[in-house]
Amino acid sequence: MTSKNTSKGAVVRNHILSIFEKYNKLSFKEICKQTENLGLKESTIRKHVNILIRQGNLSLSQKIGNKNYYSIPFEFTKSFVFHPKKNFISEDLVWREYIRNCLVHYSKNSLEILDIVFSEIFNNALSHSDADEISVTLNISVIKTILIIKDNGIGIFNKIQQAFNLSDKHQALLELSKGKMTSAPKEHSGEGIFWSSKACDAFLIISSGLAYNHGLYNEDYLQEISSCENNVGTTVVMMVKNNTTKTMRQVYDKYSSPDEGFFKTIVPVKLLRYKDEGIVSRSQAKRLLARFNEFRSIILDFEGIDEIGQAFADEIFRVFKINHPEIKVKEINAVKSVKNMIKRVSVG
Repeated sequence: MTSKNTSKGAVVRNHILSIFEKYNKLSFKEICKQTENLGLKESTIRKHVNILIRQGNLSLSQKIGNKNYYSIPFEFTKSFVFHPKKNFISEDLVWREYIRNCLVHYSKNSLEILDIVFSEIFNNALSHSDADEISVTLNISVIKTILIIKDNGIGIFNKIQQAFNLSDKHQALLELSKGKMTSAPKEHSGEGIFWSSKACDAFLIISSGLAYNHGLYNEDYLQEISSCENNVGTTVVMMVKNNTTKTMRQVYDKYSSPDEGFFKTIVPVKLLRYKDEGIVSRSQAKRLLARFNEFRSIILDFEGIDEIGQAFADEIFRVFKINHPEIKVKEINAVKSVKNMIKRVSVG
């Protein structure tokens, strides 16, 4: 049974539940203190606490004197293993027979997101990985649901690098983050991972010694992993808050339209950087610009970039704009030094 979420009520309840990520138990007065920034009356906070208790998302764990102490129930974990080369399986069958039955007391929004992102990522593993084993792990708490899909196949970054003859796995990851990248264009649009990463509250891909995160701590980052265990196949970790107010329609509308389809993308510039190297050269800019002609609007996210070189900026914000006036390129999260360099090359 799903529950209806009003935006305001869901925000309050999500905030209350998020407090328990730091504390095992809290009294009602302590909950009120932790929610002071919401500017709500104690009676309103108590109403939402009672709703969470009725939903099974919060419990009265202890009573000391005249104080009631609340806590969240224990986490639930369940795993399934599938062998696609031995038995027929499909993403809709696995969702319906194995995953959906584990999800109760969820908002319509969170169920819709979990359904879509699971289907996209599990289908990718079936279609592209050449794996003989795919595992699915569900970790459920009252605050969030974590879905982990792991295969023992070729590895997503290796697959893209080979299919498109790219220079290395870093370039494969960068292209994947833009969207519209698939090694099987007749069967797939190449949009599934892009939409999934934007819909989830946190999204992580581990493959071929690389880990790409989107959404954790509201950042995008790339990390190299030395552990051999992580170099086999692909692991995708997806986290969705159970009371999320986000909808798939909102995600789609942000980057697409009925008339133009998937027309806008956002690219974290920091994915260009290998280890601690700078973002300075014209060749780096050309790697970043690859396939920009497939979009009408590009947002370059300069979060975490302190400086850029003149040649890099010139290639993107002057040369590319001259050659492609129909494509809009916009920067966000740029510090003053980056903005000044962009302004310098754009003059005239």
